[in-house]
Amino acid sequence: MTQSKILLPAVRLTPRGIAILAGGLALAPVGGASAQSVDSLVALAMRTNPEIRSMDARTGAARERIAPAGALPDPVLTYRLDRIPSDSADPGRAAAQRFGVMQMFPFPGKQGRMRGMAAEEAEMARAARDRARLEVAADLRGAYAQLAAIESSIRILEEDSRSLEALAEAALVRYQVGETQQAELLRMQVELAESRMRSAVLRDQIPAWRARINELLGRAPDASIRTTRPDTTFHSPSLDSLDRRVERDQPNVLFSKRAERRSSQALGLARKEGWPDLGVGFEYMAERGMPDSWMGMIEVRLPIWRWNKVAPTRRAAEQDLDAAKEETRRSTNEAVATARSLLSEALAARREMTLYRTQVIPRALTSLESTRSAYETGKAAFLDFLDARRSLLRARLAHEEAVAEFLDRSARLRLAMGDRALEGADVDG
Repeated sequence: MTQSKILLPAVRLTPRGIAILAGGLALAPVGGASAQSVDSLVALAMRTNPEIRSMDARTGAARERIAPAGALPDPVLTYRLDRIPSDSADPGRAAAQRFGVMQMFPFPGKQGRMRGMAAEEAEMARAARDRARLEVAADLRGAYAQLAAIESSIRILEEDSRSLEALAEAALVRYQVGETQQAELLRMQVELAESRMRSAVLRDQIPAWRARINELLGRAPDASIRTTRPDTTFHSPSLDSLDRRVERDQPNVLFSKRAERRSSQALGLARKEGWPDLGVGFEYMAERGMPDSWMGMIEVRLPIWRWNKVAPTRRAAEQDLDAAKEETRRSTNEAVATARSLLSEALAARREMTLYRTQVIPRALTSLESTRSAYETGKAAFLDFLDARRSLLRARLAHEEAVAEFLDRSARLRLAMGDRALEGADVDG
């Protein structure tokens, strides 16, 4: 029989060997000295994410448009040559020269409405920017949680493999001297191969999640990231508090409210379209053989085409406002429903995570210890011990998945609530 060195435990383990295997399934330390917390990465993303930087620029541009929107129209400067003889193309033979300037003044209230519309558009841009910031923060926290869970699961599986490898040495020796059966040795080999395979599958997922995180950070996809255990602290809001916060802070809701206010300003401006704008002008005239003279002018633009211009404009503005009001109601209801759904999902994920940590894993560990004691006294088979070990391993890996799911759901909930604390320490006004 060949003695190929297969790193999988054998049968009839010593108490010390079983203790090693059980100890290998204890909770693994996470992170390291060079680990980057999710809060630090989120704060970095708020400064470096390309979408956020683009939205910052758009918000700034919208603010710059407020003052021009309410400015007076440009004055009109005129220069005219009067009474040039028809038989001549020489401007110097003109009998008179006229210099004039005309300034139009919109009807009172129109400029304020135009500034108001621009101001609301700037607030809409800001709400869109805030929504982008929260979405980036939530996406980053969810991706980070997944990567942290994968790395932690890999450490668990590597510890499991090392424990099995240590036991395999003793088991192989026992098998060679006939103290254990081949079936049990092969079972150990299968367990080790399975553990290594699961670890390899998880490792293959790391580049994709790392690339996703780096994309959100505006970095190259292969930039190094070392995770640490994210904080699982969670303060569950009441439904009333949740609804109030959504209506007060959620960027989609705020965007709709600002759009409604803009439509209201547009309606106010449309109602003033029926009132005339006023122009005031001055003209200076120099005429040959005559003393120089000047004259003042007043120009009134009459909005008389009400049937095909003023009235339709007003009706269109009224319908736009009605549509904006309905959109505000729709977006508010949708945001509240989404937040309530995510709250339910976050609570369920927290419950599952807590049950694994406080009940399933401790009980699986107790079962493993009990099976070990029974095995040592000959009251249980080694395969029973392996089954108990597998149950503990499965519970620990499921716990990591539950933690990632909870962190993702809680981040999505905070996004739905418009919780600016989701952005970390780099929150601005």
